Amino acid sequence: MKNVEHQGFRQRAAETKRARTRLALVTAARELFEERGWRDTRLEDVAKQAGVSVPTLRNHFKSKYALVMRAYGQVVASLIEKTEGRVYDLDLDASQIISEMLKMFVSTAVKKRQLTMAVAAALLEEPLISSEEFEDIEAVKDGGLPAIAAIFGELIEIGKREGAFNPELNADRVSAYHISGILLMTAMNYDITVEEAERLVLSQVMPALKAAPVSRADPDDEFDDMSV
Repeated sequence: MKNVEHQGFRQRAAETKRARTRLALVTAARELFEERGWRDTRLEDVAKQAGVSVPTLRNHFKSKYALVMRAYGQVVASLIEKTEGRVYDLDLDASQIISEMLKMFVSTAVKKRQLTMAVAAALLEEPLISSEEFEDIEAVKDGGLPAIAAIFGELIEIGKREGAFNPELNADRVSAYHISGILLMTAMNYDITVEEAERLVLSQVMPALKAAPVSRADPDDEFDDMSV
């Protein structure tokens, strides 16, 4: 019995140590990406600032891409928590929740501009990642940007069911497109303010969600027109 209890204690201690190391790595990465940007931040520097070895870092994160995504997840965690709790609020419609979520996201993106620029640069380089890094990338899909896109997509589906949004929208693709667009917009407009960015994003996103389906011409009608 004592051996079992001892093993349980050791396991909990090991899990606690691992969680602390992971948090130290993510915090160090966040600080360095904000200070130096995507290209000038090295894994060796992150490990040194976190007080661990590079092999230890690689036990937690196989790539710099996974690190920057997890670091960004740290800054948008409160946004995700607030929005998740409102998705099924019957007193609010999908348009209201999306507007509020996008305002919070834009505000974070602009205020954390250097980190946002690092994430945007990482996204542009994503097609160049090696296959061995893919598993590491999959591991960060439960937080940060993927979580925001998933909530956005769910809200689009709710809006479609409410009759407020274009029923032909592919929610997953539309949400990913707009979230990526906000990151790139922030990175490319270095002097934009939070208020300007909010107005720009809402003026583009909300009308796009509500747009009526594009009518498709009947092929027979096109043929008749050509034969006249």
